[in-house]
Amino acid sequence: MEASRARSEFVLIGMALFIAFVIWLIAKQGELEIDRLEIPVQLENEGQIMNVRISPQFVRIAVQYPVDLRNSIVPSNFSLRINVREVFREDPATWKTPEQLDVEYSLSEDMVRRPSLSQRVQVIDIEPDRVTLDAELVTRRVRVVPYTVGELPPTLRLVGEIRATPPELLVTGTTDGFNALALQQNQILTEPIDLRKITQSNHIFANLVIPEGVKILQREEERVAIDIAVEEVSEQRTLNDVAINVPIAAENIAARVRPPTANVVVEGPPSALNRLTQEDILLSPQRGLEERVGNVQKVGLEARFRQSVPPDVIQRVKIIETRPTSIEVEFVTPSGEDEAGAEPELPVATESAPLRPGAGLPDGARDGQ
Repeated sequence: MEASRARSEFVLIGMALFIAFVIWLIAKQGELEIDRLEIPVQLENEGQIMNVRISPQFVRIAVQYPVDLRNSIVPSNFSLRINVREVFREDPATWKTPEQLDVEYSLSEDMVRRPSLSQRVQVIDIEPDRVTLDAELVTRRVRVVPYTVGELPPTLRLVGEIRATPPELLVTGTTDGFNALALQQNQILTEPIDLRKITQSNHIFANLVIPEGVKILQREEERVAIDIAVEEVSEQRTLNDVAINVPIAAENIAARVRPPTANVVVEGPPSALNRLTQEDILLSPQRGLEERVGNVQKVGLEARFRQSVPPDVIQRVKIIETRPTSIEVEFVTPSGEDEAGAEPELPVATESAPLRPGAGLPDGARDGQ
């Protein structure tokens, strides 16, 4: 009987020890520890048109966990991510500046992710509790190139290059947008400008053809000013049968001129040439003549504009030559001129020759009058 009682006591003692062990084990599992870890701060949704730097790049977190999960408390099981789009809510291209934009961003413990760990693992502190994000747009300077089609009318020609204002633009864009610009040699073209419609120098506006993924900075409008400077193409014309004037100082003497008229070649823009007639040219001998009856002299011709010609025509038109270049002048008495009647003209030179200095000036201008 005593042996049976001993066995019962032994069983009770064993059960008590087992229960105590179980209670200890349960208590041990519920015991919490705290560790501090250093983890990186990561950025997401940066986009392609800006660079973002963060400072500091690492933070320290305090983690509370049951001791049985101690082996899982390592930095790789924790992450802290900041959504850049939540920090910079506006479209970066609307900043209109390439300069750096600094934003201070607050951190909290619930921002630390731990998807592979039990809910019994808690982040109870984060240090520091804020970081600074420095954002800077990815930019590029590109040339503006006026895109022209057609040709100017044959009566016009360009003076210098067709210019765009501004000649350069600051742009930002995605990788695909910058690749498209690279294919265009880092140029942005305007919409087509039809040169066939140009009739005079013009200051116009043209829309820009902007590749997809590219945005213009520091500018509200997507168009530029275009300056097109043109001038008329000069041409030569001949004024036929211009009367030759031989001034005579002596009395009772007359001059017989062979031939009595000449042709004058002028050069200039059509709009100015159209305003000239034979009456606008004064033809006279290049030098003074000996006024003596019976004297026959061969002399070169001089052509100049009369004073009645508008100054703007004189500035734009040149007298090139006379045809013929010389005439024959015979001095006779007035009665002798009448008796002579219509005599055959003497042969005259027909070759062209450049005018001597002073030719082409308005009447009286050569002598400073």
